[in-house]
Amino acid sequence: KFSVPKQTQLKINLYNVIGELVQTITEGLYDAGYYQTEFNAQNLPSGIYIYRMESGESLQSKKMILIR
Repeated sequence: KFSVPKQTQLKINLYNVIGELVQTITEGLYDAGYYQTEFNAQNLPSGIYIYRMESGESLQSKKMILIR
């Protein structure tokens, strides 16, 4: 889940702990509002991942632990 305060181009990427891009979760132009997105982690091994939300004005990175 995430919110966008005003219309912006947004991209959410998933990286492994050594910085390799694993998957682009979503990318596109979003109007102001609240959103929810899902991604399929079925082919990913257990481990620690970083998801990164990038827009024209901000950058946020968060850690995610995937346990099988």
